[in-house]
Amino acid sequence: MAPTTNGLTSGGVTAHYAFTYDDSLGPPANPGGPEPARTNAVIAGCEADFTLMAGWFGNIALDVGFTIPVNVTQNSGGASWSKSGSSLTVTINPANGSANFIRYLLVAEMVEQYMRAQGLGWYGSGTEGSEGEGLSRFLSAQFLLTNGLGNPPSGFLNSNTWLSSSRADFVNNINLTDDGPDAITGCATLFIWYLFAQLGFTINQIAAAGASTLGGVYRNLTGDTADPFPFFKQLLDTNFPGTSTVTSGNRDNPFPLGMLSFWVDKSTYGRDEVTDAIASSSNSAACAAFTAAGSTSAWCWERRSGSRTPTLRSWTEGVRRQARVGGCWRWAGRMRSYPRTRRSPSSQST
Repeated sequence: MAPTTNGLTSGGVTAHYAFTYDDSLGPPANPGGPEPARTNAVIAGCEADFTLMAGWFGNIALDVGFTIPVNVTQNSGGASWSKSGSSLTVTINPANGSANFIRYLLVAEMVEQYMRAQGLGWYGSGTEGSEGEGLSRFLSAQFLLTNGLGNPPSGFLNSNTWLSSSRADFVNNINLTDDGPDAITGCATLFIWYLFAQLGFTINQIAAAGASTLGGVYRNLTGDTADPFPFFKQLLDTNFPGTSTVTSGNRDNPFPLGMLSFWVDKSTYGRDEVTDAIASSSNSAACAAFTAAGSTSAWCWERRSGSRTPTLRSWTEGVRRQARVGGCWRWAGRMRSYPRTRRSPSSQST
């Protein structure tokens, strides 16, 4: 078994890559094998994928030389990369996976090169670390979505590893050398999806907001100096209590989620008031009722019909703005106000 370019378009060379595949995967050793057709399909799409990734990171220059060797093996287990000086090599272990699966794995490895070259904090110490691993998983899933290729493969989902754990704070406590599938990287993956699908920030905004912790990424995006983890965890604890997990759809992305509580200046509400508020939210995204003893917060999320991302209206304890979109209650198109004495965030009419 040895790498070969037999039958590959242009000898396997593109503007940025030089592909080989293991000779056990195609003729003459294996006439019925997936090669060279599979890698040729990767070659046909890889430069468009490279352009997509570069755009996410503002088209910055990478710190590696081109062309990058990409070796497609007969093994399973995902992908990896190694770097010596400016020489980068990517190894793809797809087993019997499709060409799109190989493209997905290649994107996951290459976005880590952009994190390192960017130098804003996403990249860890000698490897992507937990923060960068979360971003890598998020971006490779975005590659699939952009190309209409569905959700990440089931063996590459990670958020539930955190949801099924004690749910410790790995937003503010990252691991610079952890790049495996575990609760730490699962938390990172989930929090980045929260920034995107709950708070409505774009891929480019998230990538450009790199910091030494995910809490720092949140602050760079929102300008909010407070700790984002307590609300992030409370939102998930409310919708997925205990160690329950996401069981459908993209299981790395349960967002947007709804949580509603009633606030400060009025400690009791009649049944009609509560029923009316929830009923008025029927056209919003699953705005569930949540009342905590002594709660001083009120929350609601609205997903506009046909909108890709939610419009978030959130008021938090102490009337701190939790998201970049400030300041008014909206219930399915009707405005409701509740008595309050504290100054609210500046409102945005809708």
